[in-house]
Amino acid sequence: MNNIYLVSLKYRNASTSTPSDPSFINPSIAEKVYNLSQPRNTTIQEVRAGYMGLCLTRSDGAKFCSSNAAALASMVKDQGLQDSNDTADPLNLIWIAKNFKETIVFDGLM
Repeated sequence: MNNIYLVSLKYRNASTSTPSDPSFINPSIAEKVYNLSQPRNTTIQEVRAGYMGLCLTRSDGAKFCSSNAAALASMVKDQGLQDSNDTADPLNLIWIAKNFKETIVFDGLM
């Protein structure tokens, strides 16, 4: 069920250019945030939030899903995916997806 999701948050690939969208008022701010938060070795590539939980995709292609964001964050820490110099999730995408799921998503109709 990791292909069904409501929001997908990704770290930009180094080879991806900034989109040239006329609705961007200040496209350089995205570059500044990216450059500040870009770890030397980003472990998490994408975090997806859905009705039932969160899924993350690592840079090696492995996918992990859980209904508990703390479990995903703990897994990232416990498996040594984070060391003292680099962080696996510099922009806290797991936390952002968790807050999106808890505050925005209403699954009462299901």
